[in-house]
Amino acid sequence: MRTVLWLVCLIAAGCGSAARTHTANTPSASQPAAAEWNVEVTVGSLSAGPITVAAAGLRPAAAGVDSRPWMQHELVFRNTGDTPVTFADTRTSRFLGQLPRLLAGDEGCGYEKRTARVIPGTCESYLDAFTVQPHTTVRRTVTLFKELPGMQQLVPGTYVFGRQIRFAMGSVAPDEGDGRAVTLNVRYAVSLG
Repeated sequence: MRTVLWLVCLIAAGCGSAARTHTANTPSASQPAAAEWNVEVTVGSLSAGPITVAAAGLRPAAAGVDSRPWMQHELVFRNTGDTPVTFADTRTSRFLGQLPRLLAGDEGCGYEKRTARVIPGTCESYLDAFTVQPHTTVRRTVTLFKELPGMQQLVPGTYVFGRQIRFAMGSVAPDEGDGRAVTLNVRYAVSLG
């Protein structure tokens, strides 16, 4: 059974959220094989002009991939204004939770493999600045990983992926330290189904 919740995050109006729930079959050694995880994604942030951000398309990640992704979803950037808005490349990946139980990575980001653990913060070397034209949207994928080497076993809870975005009005990406910076808090409410 899938429960779908969809709320739009209007950054221009202040804090808000966008949500979608997905049930993923993920048996583990200490849980019954039939255990299912429910994941709800919400996005909230401070006021940021004509930009709104929503989470959409929560789904299991592709199976059989060497990096062992678990779930994916999109961040949908919408420009409600009449001027283009260009975002700097602020991609990242990081552990979520006090103990590393989840790892979240923006599109093109993930982790470095070590023998006994993984190290977050690794991104492919291309520049991912993008422009959102007036009254259009641009999507970027976020990937979740769980139970990788050195990570603790996933437990029910809320995990926050706090990530900064930086943008400027117009069609040129802001240089480091320029433009407007806002922290997006992407929250993952994880529970057993």
